[in-house]
Amino acid sequence: MTEVSFSLDYVVILRLSGAFLWGLLLALFLQWTRIGRFLADERTWASVVIGVGVDLLIAYPAGWWTIAGVVVASGLPMIARSMLLEARVDEEGLGRNKLKWLLEDAIAYSNNLADLLEQALDPERKEAMTCVLSKALRIAHTLGVILRDGRAGRYEQRRSL
Repeated sequence: MTEVSFSLDYVVILRLSGAFLWGLLLALFLQWTRIGRFLADERTWASVVIGVGVDLLIAYPAGWWTIAGVVVASGLPMIARSMLLEARVDEEGLGRNKLKWLLEDAIAYSNNLADLLEQALDPERKEAMTCVLSKALRIAHTLGVILRDGRAGRYEQRRSL
């Protein structure tokens, strides 16, 4: 008869449990404290370095499989935090993207305006000056509308120039 033995390594279980608890505490810290939100939003690299550093301390004299398990166990609460944040559609996040899009539109319009004004000043240009200045005036007006809408918090996707 073949005998099968199965053993539990309580040290590995303790390390994995500790790593999960560490990840949970870090996720809560990043979500609910002012410093944590700053680290998560502005200094992501620092929160990653801190998290992985503590993971390596938890797994210190262990083999590679244990280290990988500790990193995964501590990462699960962080992944859950990220998924919850992404699932929540908040207008503030959308507003930031809309502001970026608005500024990209404004930059494109201002670049086209500068190009048209350069064309208007080119003495070798064959095209009628009024046509070039009319296009420049239209773009300047559209640019003003974009910036006024942005100041009011509105964004409307516009056609390409």
